Amino acid sequence: FNMSWQAKSENSQVMKNDQYQPSYPFIQYINQGATLEPQQPRGGFAISEEQYTELGAYPVGAEMCNLRFRDGTETAVMFATELSIAPLVTRFSWVQDGHRLSDYTPGARGKLQLLTLIQTDEGLVGPVMLTVKGLTSKQLMAGLRQHRKSVKQATDGAAPAAFFTFKIQSGQPRMVGSGTRKSKITPVNFVESAEFNPDAAYIGDQLADFVEAEWETFAEWAAAWDQAGPNGEGEITSTSTADFSDQPLPFASTKYPNGTLQDLVAANDLDALRATVQWCKQHGSDVATVAAEALHVAEHSITATAPF
Repeated sequence: FNMSWQAKSENSQVMKNDQYQPSYPFIQYINQGATLEPQQPRGGFAISEEQYTELGAYPVGAEMCNLRFRDGTETAVMFATELSIAPLVTRFSWVQDGHRLSDYTPGARGKLQLLTLIQTDEGLVGPVMLTVKGLTSKQLMAGLRQHRKSVKQATDGAAPAAFFTFKIQSGQPRMVGSGTRKSKITPVNFVESAEFNPDAAYIGDQLADFVEAEWETFAEWAAAWDQAGPNGEGEITSTSTADFSDQPLPFASTKYPNGTLQDLVAANDLDALRATVQWCKQHGSDVATVAAEALHVAEHSITATAPF
């Protein structure tokens, strides 16, 4: 007996998967210039070769660098310390152990994505996703609020902020945190202008029409994070193939006797990987970091290979 497609699709988990939501090329905010080669005095905005090829352009003033990962691999990026953007919509989530959460839990980190148009040598292009995390997400939101305020004042509230550009840039690196949990960050700064000029900042009629026509799709993109789900979209990742076959499970398992973390990754057993990460944390196991990395790899593998 075959159910109708309407009945089968109702409340389908497949339809809720992020890969069926709108997707766009992305830029990632890099907090530390030391992770780039040649080394940079501050962090900034990086777009990988794959992403700027898809976009067909890269930010004005960007320079070629290599972004180094903890596993020793590198990937080519175009790097800039300033962006001129026309912001569209945002979405935010708390992230922990490679998973987006519905609410904050201790140890989770904020992740913000901004869908925007960006200025390139080819003109304003996009939409592009800009991904920032942690404290810099608060700083970017502060800049977006200031932009909306400037537009409202200059237009007497008669035009949306999405129709106008403004600049953001990476600031002077500084230490944040306290005690042994201090870390260096590069803040994201809103570039103040002496007086906001809506005529000069206007994106033009053609792009304004495009934004109007696609606004429902942009809103759908923003709403996709209303639900918890796998993290990873919009972040530059290592191109190396991770292997965890030399890491045995830190506890006895009836499902995976004499098993390794690689066995869980190969089986796409996300539940078992999440349980392993949780067990490691509860028992103070030094396998926790490797288990979290294995979970991250498995989630990316599923996203990349799931059929449409």
